[in-house]
Amino acid sequence: MLVVDPETIERPQLSFKNIIGVEAVKQRITDVVLTPIQQHPDRQIGGVLMFGPPGCGKTFFARTLAGELKAGFVSIEMGA
Repeated sequence: MLVVDPETIERPQLSFKNIIGVEAVKQRITDVVLTPIQQHPDRQIGGVLMFGPPGCGKTFFARTLAGELKAGFVSIEMGA
């Protein structure tokens, strides 16, 4: 069971306006995640698997999506 310390929950103030370029990626995230959550906040929406090498922007996109949704964000790393 994952226990999250409330002190570690971020409230990002980012939006997709903070990301320059990669319009196709922003549009895909909007279509698959952002719009369904905004249109149906009472429903549980599936997730998105983002993959790529370290430093390619996965966490930044996730943090930005949380900012768009005015949601909390918790970064979790894999342990050994």
